[in-house]
Formats: sequence, C-alpha cells, structure tokens
Amino acid sequence: MDWKAGIGVSITAFLLWWILRDVPFGEVWTQIQQAHVGFLLAAITVATSGFLIRALRWKILLQPIRADTSLRNRFAAVNIGFMANNLLPARIGEFTRAYALSKVEPVSMSAALGSLVVERVLDALVLVSILLATIFSPSFPASVRLSGGPLGTVLDAAIVLCLLSVVVITLLLVIPRTVVRVTERIALALPGDLAKPVVAALEAFLGSLKVFRSPKLLLLGLLWSVGLWLWHGLSFWLAMLAFDIHAGPVAAYFTEAVVGFGVALPAAPGF
Repeated sequence: MDWKAGIGVSITAFLLWWILRDVPFGEVWTQIQQAHVGFLLAAITVATSGFLIRALRWKILLQPIRADTSLRNRFAAVNIGFMANNLLPARIGEFTRAYALSKVEPVSMSAALGSLVVERVLDALVLVSILLATIFSPSFPASVRLSGGPLGTVLDAAIVLCLLSVVVITLLLVIPRTVVRVTERIALALPGDLAKPVVAALEAFLGSLKVFRSPKLLLLGLLWSVGLWLWHGLSFWLAMLAFDIHAGPVAAYFTEAVVGFGVALPAAPGF
C-alpha cells in the first residue's frame, strides 16, 4: 500500500469512528435481530435503488449543459456524493458529487452545482406537496399539534425555504446579466487573475438554470422528482413494517417529508 492509499484509509477509519462513536451498537443489534428481515431487505433495496432514479433524473437537469452524459458516470457521482454526506458534515456531499462528475464528463463543477440547485428546488416543491398532502389526509392524527410545535416549525421552514428558492431563482433568470456585471465588479477586488475564473464559474452556473426556461425539461424534471420521492417513501413504510410500526403509508410519507427537509440543512454527517 502506497502512502496515498494509507492516508485515504486512515481518514476513512477516523471518519467512521467519529460518526459511530456514540452509537449504542448493543441496542442496534437487538433491534435488528427482532426485525422482519424480508421487510428490512426490501426497504434497503428500495432506498438504494433510488440512487439510480436520481442518476436518471440528473440527465434531464444537465440537458442545458450537456445532452449526452453517461448514466454510469452520473450514477457513480450520485453514490460518491451520498457517501460523502454520510461521512462529512455540512452537506459537503453535494460539492463532492459535482466535483466527481466534472472529472469524468466535460461539465464544469459550477455547471454541475447549478444542476443540483435545480434538483433541490424540485425536491423542495415535491416534499412540501407531500407534507401538505399527508397533513390534510383524513388518516392524519387529529391529536398532532402543528401550530406552535416542532412540526409547525418544520412546516413553516419548508414553506419559507421554497419561497426563498423561488425568489432567488426568479431573480437569476430575470436579470442574469445584472448579476454577472455586479459579480465582475466585485471580482475585480480579488488578487491576481481570479476575477475571470469566478465570472466564468458564475456564467456556467447560470447556464444550468436554463431548465427553468424550458417547460418540457421542467415538467420532466418535476415528474421524475415526484416519482423519486413516492418510490423513496415506500422505503420508509417498509422500514416501519420491519420494526412492527404499523402507522400506515401516510405516516411513512409524512416522516419522509420531515426527514427530507431536515437533511437539507447543513449539519452533522449522516441522515
């Protein structure tokens, strides 16, 4: 093993120790032994196959940048990104995912990041819809307090996040040249020749937002997002059944929406 591989293994071992140091493995193992293996394996299979759906959707979101990206490369980048999110804090996996794609496809990291911004906006819209649909479902527990409680905070934060995203994206689409000109002036204060790369990165980022200008691509991206989260919610339901939690599909999709917004915030590693 060369020194680079040794450093990589050491870093991986340290990060695994860091994120697992407070896990009560005895209790975890007891729960796993009591779980229904069939449901548990089905939940893992459904959740993992969601990475393939993300890779398929990503092709649509990358269309304004490059139309013929490889499914294999997109799938690999998605897996690398989620691995990084599980090991590293601050949702750094999104940057890792964009970087990984830029190394195997003629797509700049800035443009790839822009496509992920589009992805997150679509995800947020779908998750808010799922959250509202479950809350107003007849089978949603009437005893659950929304206003003033933690669930109300999640709902309020989700709506605010969606509104802010729409406002920012709208501004970037309506006045892109103004954004570039302002950035150019600010970049002049940067040392050396950093101004041009910064402006070029911004222009590549703005180029990836052209999905919002194409009704066809936007509709396809939204449909893929709906399919992704409906499929992913199935894994929550199966996991609940694996541990004898018979709360029903509404509870599973409600949990998915809450967790989805929770992991969107920069935080500790994992989900």
